Amino acid sequence: MSSLTARFRAYLGSADFAVTTGAVVVALVAGAVAFETLPGETDGYFVVLLAGVAVPGFGRDQWQRPFESRARAVAWGAVGAVVVSLSYAGAVTAMRVVAGDPVGPIVAFAAVWILGSFAARTLTNDPA
Repeated sequence: MSSLTARFRAYLGSADFAVTTGAVVVALVAGAVAFETLPGETDGYFVVLLAGVAVPGFGRDQWQRPFESRARAVAWGAVGAVVVSLSYAGAVTAMRVVAGDPVGPIVAFAAVWILGSFAARTLTNDPA
């Protein structure tokens, strides 16, 4: 049991946890805003998934540079969550004009996730 405790304590001090914390805080706020302002029933869920799940995944799997401090990791997660939330809002608005519901939100969600992963990998000068 002590090894599990040690692993959990190490995770709490890691950059992964810091990125996740920053992203999840923004995801909850952005999701609430999306439920109130975007017209679709699924938009809030998609924003929470993109900001709270995809962004920490980008930080863990695609971002190839170490974070200089935990504060920078929290900021990276928060800014990344804001960027994907706003990107989804713009993409879903455009896709609704072109494809309507329910295709527009699904395509916008997939496009933002894929392009976010690509952007994180590209910004570190290590193309996938």
